[in-house]
Amino acid sequence: MYIKTSYLSILLFLTISTLGCQKKLVYVAPQITGQVIDKQTNQPIEGVKTVINRQALDYTDKQGRFTVPFTTVEYTFNEPSYQESRSRRGASLAIFKEGYEYKSYTNGGLAFTTSADGQKRYVNMGKIYLMPVPAGKEAEYKTEYLTVGYCKPTQSQREVDCIPVTEGKTYEQVSPNQPVQ
Repeated sequence: MYIKTSYLSILLFLTISTLGCQKKLVYVAPQITGQVIDKQTNQPIEGVKTVINRQALDYTDKQGRFTVPFTTVEYTFNEPSYQESRSRRGASLAIFKEGYEYKSYTNGGLAFTTSADGQKRYVNMGKIYLMPVPAGKEAEYKTEYLTVGYCKPTQSQREVDCIPVTEGKTYEQVSPNQPVQ
């Protein structure tokens, strides 16, 4: 009886230990998609570099479309601290290509996932317009950290940096900068 109890105790200990050692993933920044357009010609721009959190990146395709993957934190025992998660999701989305203006948006204005719920979130930036730099001039790479809100019904993405409201939602449901549920 003693041996049987010992085996059961050891088996229970190993099971609990194994469960505690499994790696877990926390999503700290959303997957971001969009399309980059030349503001003067209204044509898509290929080869634009899009970066978030200095890690995840993508280049636009021939249609100017990009998808920057989720930013995650992986852990085994201790969930990342609030400070660590916050520092990662507070980073910026940078969009740049030689010959065009540089844009950088703070992630704080976008719908993002906190470490508490750990769910995936998606942000569709819609169309992002870049102004070409005039011939013979160098692009000014000054970083303007813009908090991007959702587009009001009267706003155009061509005129205002804003995120289109998700289909099936109203501006009031997502404003001011609430994650789309």
